[in-house]
Amino acid sequence: MGRHKGQPKTGGAVKGSVKTNTIAVKAAILRVFNEVNKDDEYLRDLALNDKHLFMSLVAKLFPTAVEVDMTHKIDIVAIMEEAENRLNSQLPASQNVIGVTSQDNAKVSNQEG
Repeated sequence: MGRHKGQPKTGGAVKGSVKTNTIAVKAAILRVFNEVNKDDEYLRDLALNDKHLFMSLVAKLFPTAVEVDMTHKIDIVAIMEEAENRLNSQLPASQNVIGVTSQDNAKVSNQEG
């Protein structure tokens, strides 16, 4: 029977620790790969004869997730002024543009009502 609920964990591997047999297996695989892959012949042969396996190996070289932290500061007042200047430069000088504010709208509403 295991430990009772609420009891602290005792013994076993520490969380996040690397098992020594995993390290040994990785080292052995790398050692054999280096022996077999003289002048990249093994990988070249794999790329030509087993494209699916080769591409799965290539896919493992790329990160599975990328974190991007981007911040942008936008000066909305400057953008609006630039837009207004462009609009004014495109309008003929004889054409009048009437600006309407929310106060003007309120006056019209009161007069209609």
